[in-house]
Amino acid sequence: MLEMESAGRWRSGRSGMMLAGVLAALLFITPARADNERFDGSELAHDAPQYFVLRPEGLAGAGDTGELRLSENAIDLTNGEQLEVTLVPARAGHLVYQVEYGQNPRLPAGGQLCPLPLNPLYLDFESQPDRPELYDMSLYCGSRPVPFGAISPDRRAGLFHYRRAADALWAHSKAESGYLHGAMVQYCATHHDAAGSDACTRREEAAYATIMARRLPAPVLRQCASYVTGLGAHAGYVSFTGLLNCTRVRDSRALFDYCSARITGQKRVDDTHFLDDSPAQAQGAALCFNALAARQARE
Repeated sequence: MLEMESAGRWRSGRSGMMLAGVLAALLFITPARADNERFDGSELAHDAPQYFVLRPEGLAGAGDTGELRLSENAIDLTNGEQLEVTLVPARAGHLVYQVEYGQNPRLPAGGQLCPLPLNPLYLDFESQPDRPELYDMSLYCGSRPVPFGAISPDRRAGLFHYRRAADALWAHSKAESGYLHGAMVQYCATHHDAAGSDACTRREEAAYATIMARRLPAPVLRQCASYVTGLGAHAGYVSFTGLLNCTRVRDSRALFDYCSARITGQKRVDDTHFLDDSPAQAQGAALCFNALAARQARE
């Protein structure tokens, strides 16, 4: 028997300063998703040959998915999370995605798409006949994969409302697939006011383009990510400007050791030890490192 949960049991969470998953996208660099270019679903092709973006309608809640970027084989969230999906046959007006089993992404609001221990099985997007720019999404969760035809519509775990967004931020990213651009915008918005956010986003995109052009090795970027955050087990969005500055410093390890000693009062044991057990100290060391690296960075 398929196990379903009601939307009321969705768990809330607090969105963090970091945006999950984006550093992983950098370390396994693929500048463009060529497979998305083949996407030409009939109701999706208008103004969006590669993908299109749905923006939530109504007030945001704990279970809010944020904007969704839909393509042929993936659904991206603005925090860098992604669902690998497959289109399945559906009746007119519906676009149904089967989710590769075992995925349960964290939402920008902090919760997960389906309440544990369930996983998302299908996302059924239905366009409105009289207003084709509006979509309702029915979410179906379960403990095991089942055929879509075996699911009763009244067993959905949640119902979401969207409006197609031709002006979405990530629909205008020329350098990279859209969710990365969206994550940059969201990261900068958490650190700057409206005036400074745009400049921050431009810096992030320029730094990312430079990193891509120089083909900086993934091990170097991973180590720099620890220096930039002060964390060995860092997760989520790491500033590309900070990463680039780190690679331009003559001795980034010595610089971080200096900052770490200033904050903690003692030397690190070796370059595998960071400040994961003390978030406040990690933040202090990271602030010190990033400020000095920005001053010392050289071409």
